[in-house]
Amino acid sequence: MKKSIQPIRFSFLILLIVLSGCTNNNNVSVSTEVTTTPSDIPLSPTPTKQPYASVTPLPWPTLPAIRTPEIREALPAEGVVEFHILHWNDFHGELGERINAEKVWVPGAARLAAFVKAEEAKYDLGQVLMLDAGDWFEGSKFARASRGIKVVELYKRLGVDAVTVGNHDFFLGVLQFYQVVSQADPIEIISVNLKKKGPNKTCSEQRIVSPYTIFELGEEAGPKVRVAVIGAGAHYLEELSYSPIPGICFADPVEETLQIYDELMETEHPDVLILLTHQGLSLDKDTAAALRAAGKPVDIIIGGHSHSWIEKPEQVGDTFIVTAGELGRAVGVLDLAYDRATSKLDVKWRQEVFSFCSPEDPDTVKFLEDTVPATNPKQECTNVKNPDYDYLIDMPSTYESVGFWTLGKGVFPAVDTGMTMGQVISNHGKEYPYGLFAHAPSELRYMLDGKFTAFVTEISVKETACGDGASFVVSLDDKEIYRSETVLPRYDAIPLSLDVTGGKKLKLETISGNDMSCDWTIWGDPYLVRK
Repeated sequence: MKKSIQPIRFSFLILLIVLSGCTNNNNVSVSTEVTTTPSDIPLSPTPTKQPYASVTPLPWPTLPAIRTPEIREALPAEGVVEFHILHWNDFHGELGERINAEKVWVPGAARLAAFVKAEEAKYDLGQVLMLDAGDWFEGSKFARASRGIKVVELYKRLGVDAVTVGNHDFFLGVLQFYQVVSQADPIEIISVNLKKKGPNKTCSEQRIVSPYTIFELGEEAGPKVRVAVIGAGAHYLEELSYSPIPGICFADPVEETLQIYDELMETEHPDVLILLTHQGLSLDKDTAAALRAAGKPVDIIIGGHSHSWIEKPEQVGDTFIVTAGELGRAVGVLDLAYDRATSKLDVKWRQEVFSFCSPEDPDTVKFLEDTVPATNPKQECTNVKNPDYDYLIDMPSTYESVGFWTLGKGVFPAVDTGMTMGQVISNHGKEYPYGLFAHAPSELRYMLDGKFTAFVTEISVKETACGDGASFVVSLDDKEIYRSETVLPRYDAIPLSLDVTGGKKLKLETISGNDMSCDWTIWGDPYLVRK
């Protein structure tokens, strides 16, 4: 069973000062209750720029104790441990399916829950770690109804292990952030550089939440791997809001990580070090480089804040960097193996992007009935997978390259003429919920290992594309088996059924015309027929 090593918790002193009554102009005695914070942090940012700030003074809640290093013995140097990390970021409380103000389709928490449960069912409970990279409980109308508490309850039901802190997590006011953190147990809220504001707009030395947490993972009867997860936000993240958030301060994450690094490694003896950040993909790469230059690298950075989409992990030295889009539209999965004898970590990453046809977890649908009404508009899935086929959208590629944006898997990867990011791939009135959308020139490769007899798809160029068309090429074991003429946007989809019997490697290419602009190529629900 997964073992989260919890810190000893104690209570902050809650000060309630009840002022004695005063007399107004009509000589009526009025009693006023004032709540002060444990550190004199104002209740909320500027109300005129923070429409959701707390307006009713409440008692300040008890927060978990700040973790300090605990002396542990290193685990035995034998065996290989397989474990898995599910991660997402910038969820923003998107509990229900909807089309948001930016015309992006949001899948809702029931699809997230269905995928998480399906992944966890594949492994021992102790092999799976679930992490969120910040901006998690505030944003959508569904989350605001409970001031984020419904999201906390959802995360507990999902089994989320740790969350770092984002700037949106203060948009309901600092007091509400404290309320959420106080109710989050057993979820660990972590940030190495979130501190209370000191004099002269500097950060004090006092942390608000624990800087890191420790997990021991592995099959129940097998060897274990000790994983340290450090939380971090961008330097001055408190400034990245409707207005600066008073009373809190995000110090330099690199400096703060370096300050705890040696003691953490020497006392807790983690095998794998993960930085869970809310600072954006570019800063994640800078952080990886800075820690590497200091001789104190981390193995993996799991990030958020920039809402970035990636097709494969970024890598700085030996540090792998991943992120998973936004708004609960995707979940990243790290499939990891740690060799205890050699201290080598093998890293593989994949991503599940949800579509209209992604299953919903019925228990989560029921749990959200009081928050997401049954009348909430939903998109209809019009094309159900055939269980006898293997769809490319479900197969890990060995290589992906696209001319612009990222590869669309079931949904469009961007907003442009005739398409909306997050909407199911469609063309000429037909939807492809398992389709692949690639801006040409593109190349995709898959291992078949001789298991299939046929490759089936429909090829087309998006009808709203402005370019002069593209051609499609299919190769089997490096031999071309199909090449189309130039396909123009006005053409209907062209069906393909190609013999791949005994083939080991499949390569799909799209080649731009002379224009090379908006050549939006679509492989319509491509699948393989098993032997």
